[in-house]
Amino acid sequence: MAKIALNPNQRFRTDNRTIYFLVEGSLTVTYPGGSLLLTDGDVAGILELFQTSPVFTYRAHDNTVLNSITFNTLSAFHEYLEKNPQTKGRIFSSALLQITSVLRQYDMSFYEAKTLYDNLMHDYKQYTVLCQKYQYPVQPLAGLDQLHSPVKSIGSSLAPYYETLDSSVQFASSDEAITDPWILAGILFHTGKDCCQLLENVHYFTNYREKIFSYYLNSTQEDLLSYNITLLSRFRSDGEDTKDFISELNFILNELENMKDINTDLLKERREMFESQETRIAKAAAIHTEVASASSENVSLEGSLEQILAYSTLEMEEKEQLRQLLTQYAKLHDRASTDEGPRILYKKITESFLNLYRSVTLKALNDTDIPVVVRMFLYYGYLDENIAGMQHAKTLCELACAYTHPRQTHVYPFFYWLKEIYEGRKQPSRNEFDEEYSDVIHRMKLRNEITAAKEKELLSDTLEKVKYELNSMFPQVNKMTYGRISTYCPVFSEHNVLRDPQAALITEELLDKYIEKVCSVDYSAYYRETIYTNPSVGISKEFLHVEVLPDFILMPNMGTRGAMWQEIENRRRTTSARMMISIFHLEEAANTIIRLSGEYRWEMCKRIQGARWNDLSELSLTSEYFDYIQFYRKNGDLSPETKEKIKNNLTKTKNNYKEMFVLDYMAWILYESTGSPRLNKVSRTILFNYCPFPKEIRNKLGTNPIYKDILDKYNIRNAQKVHRIEMVRQKLNARGLSPEEIEREYSFLTR
Repeated sequence: MAKIALNPNQRFRTDNRTIYFLVEGSLTVTYPGGSLLLTDGDVAGILELFQTSPVFTYRAHDNTVLNSITFNTLSAFHEYLEKNPQTKGRIFSSALLQITSVLRQYDMSFYEAKTLYDNLMHDYKQYTVLCQKYQYPVQPLAGLDQLHSPVKSIGSSLAPYYETLDSSVQFASSDEAITDPWILAGILFHTGKDCCQLLENVHYFTNYREKIFSYYLNSTQEDLLSYNITLLSRFRSDGEDTKDFISELNFILNELENMKDINTDLLKERREMFESQETRIAKAAAIHTEVASASSENVSLEGSLEQILAYSTLEMEEKEQLRQLLTQYAKLHDRASTDEGPRILYKKITESFLNLYRSVTLKALNDTDIPVVVRMFLYYGYLDENIAGMQHAKTLCELACAYTHPRQTHVYPFFYWLKEIYEGRKQPSRNEFDEEYSDVIHRMKLRNEITAAKEKELLSDTLEKVKYELNSMFPQVNKMTYGRISTYCPVFSEHNVLRDPQAALITEELLDKYIEKVCSVDYSAYYRETIYTNPSVGISKEFLHVEVLPDFILMPNMGTRGAMWQEIENRRRTTSARMMISIFHLEEAANTIIRLSGEYRWEMCKRIQGARWNDLSELSLTSEYFDYIQFYRKNGDLSPETKEKIKNNLTKTKNNYKEMFVLDYMAWILYESTGSPRLNKVSRTILFNYCPFPKEIRNKLGTNPIYKDILDKYNIRNAQKVHRIEMVRQKLNARGLSPEEIEREYSFLTR
């Protein structure tokens, strides 16, 4: 027998051949799912004796003293019991204490798993019922149909057995109880086996719970919480169903927050998604209350088309033509038909719509009191209450009445974007041939279409710039963001309302949230390198990074796409990119913003690199990615399966290298950042080099072997940059100087 002294919090595990008598102090015994306390007189290691592997971890409290005895064989243990009969009761009662604790944990683990399963089935059924009620497609949970309720494979007979043994433990310490040491050794050996089997089942129930959790929330967002929150985004702001649904979702979130071992980061993300929708619905309800009287009493929606036509400056023939075209459109049995007749009609309506939009806009630019129905047309493409549906017309009326354009913003409904150009704060966008307004005007002068004086006049005439924007950018982008090219018709029509307008509405708050989400993963996404000089502090030239967030222009349609129209204004690298998106967006807006950010990454790199954007002698995101895709067949770092996947993706993207990059970028933001690998080694390395994660995510991924080499190389490169700027800071600080630009660069490099 050996005496062992343990310090407070010291931990150990047995070797399956040794038992420990507690002489002084206490031990906490932990095992999968639970724990118990052993005190003076208890015996540690007894249930692990002669088992295949240790199952308990022991931690000392205060100063703990143990007497340890090692047995190499069961016969040696029998011999010990025979020579020390006074220890039989102590050993027996301690073993029963421990097996009883494990049995309780087994029952609790089963109960938790069974309850979670029942809750999941109930919650998914409720989700499907709501989807069917609101005619929204039910999103399946992969593998749910194969999931079965957990069952108790053991334990039912063990519990009564050990309860009976426990009732006789008071006699176990006497010499008369279990007189044959072989019987006691056998009971203890089989009790240890039962303990191991119970803990295996506890481990199974723990894994089962984790699987249930993955149905509620996972990194792919293909989970029940995401599906429910997406469904909530389709709800209107009123109705008991909305309140009940919000209450039910809040209850589910609260229940999950009380669960142990839940992924708290993902749960926090779902909570924020839910609260965002809850806030939206509350605001929409407030708007509805605030403007209900205005929309129902003061604004007449009857004859909306005539009100808009009366406001416009169109000729009578043009007005009559539009009336006839919309009459034909209203009578169409299927307004989404791709037959030749309807497609010709869509095209004619589009031409008349554009003419009307130009006419109304040019008048409204100087109007301080634009009628509500006209605003509905300018903001949303609304023309007729019968084509839009009266209920939707009322919703648009409420939104138009409630909207006030903030003075400082980077999100513009298209009409307000035109006002920015008219008032000289913004320049027109490039046309479909990537030409600036000034280039087009100058070319007209070179062709002798205008004089030098006229060129100068046009370059400063903001009204002409508005007309240019309406003629060159608007027709292309409105069609592009609408998304369904073959059936494009810009008139707000009831058949296009696949989602409640209030839920589909894109706002500045929403876009800020999604941009922030992208930047929380790709922190340098919208940073640009610029030259900084400050002779007053001795800085002749430094390359610093500044963040320039994009302008968002909300096109007047209910569409499915976004467009990264241009990455900079003119040739100035510190100007905002321009991204267009439907003001009512039918797809998941968060994913659209990620896609646009990927396109921006690609186009901005091409802009910086110029003609050498795909020249590998100048390393850049586009040159390395271009080389990777162009020569993937010869790349020894790619497996045959990976090469086949790249080939299939190239087919899917029609050999568009930019689109290939955007797909990888989306996987990078959505999955790789959460530690869920989706990319191959080569593309992952390129993305890590040019779109690095912030320090918090890098630290989390550092334990994953697939990121280790990439991360080590990144840290070396970044340390060199940090060292350089640190030297500049130290020199300036020594002289009592600390320019804000230098401090911002240091913060950027250490993110």
